[in-house]
Amino acid sequence: MEIRIFQNNNNTPYQGLVELLNNAFMERKQEGIGFSYATYTVEDLKRHIGEGYYLVAYEEGKVVGMVTLLQKERYGIKYSTHECLAVDPTYKNKGVASKLFSRFLELARDVNSDFIISTTAEKAYSSIRYHKKNGFKTFLFVSFPSTPYYSYCFIYPIRRFKFLKYSLFNKPVFAASFVFTKLFKKEKNG
Repeated sequence: MEIRIFQNNNNTPYQGLVELLNNAFMERKQEGIGFSYATYTVEDLKRHIGEGYYLVAYEEGKVVGMVTLLQKERYGIKYSTHECLAVDPTYKNKGVASKLFSRFLELARDVNSDFIISTTAEKAYSSIRYHKKNGFKTFLFVSFPSTPYYSYCFIYPIRRFKFLKYSLFNKPVFAASFVFTKLFKKEKNG
């Protein structure tokens, strides 16, 4: 398996990426989880990724997996978002996602990210298992205005922060966000 990195340019295999996203996330749509990636177009993908990176897994010249890395900065802290993880349904449970994450982690370090953030739906059980298997820790439970479901927010620390003791604060913060979200935010139908 080969993993290549692209940015938004003429070399990016957009059609293969959109087909992969649509196919991979159709399963979620059938489960009643309305991930927008199930209906993304090439223009949606370009707009969403902007200046970010596409990490694309190929097997015998075919696009079989992808994940995207978007760089962000807030209050002088650089971080990466882990988005659009998709694996061709016929290549699931063959290590594609794990190989993509390994390369994603290298790239996040190369671009000097302090940590990685990722989100997934509360009922996307295989995605939750993937995040935990790869060392992500839950830190928030939320209801985004743009999604019809509750979501887990995950963090993967890369560098240590002097001012942040993640292990000291993560459980109380997660518990408070869970209670607040379940009490005051509603899961929408969609």
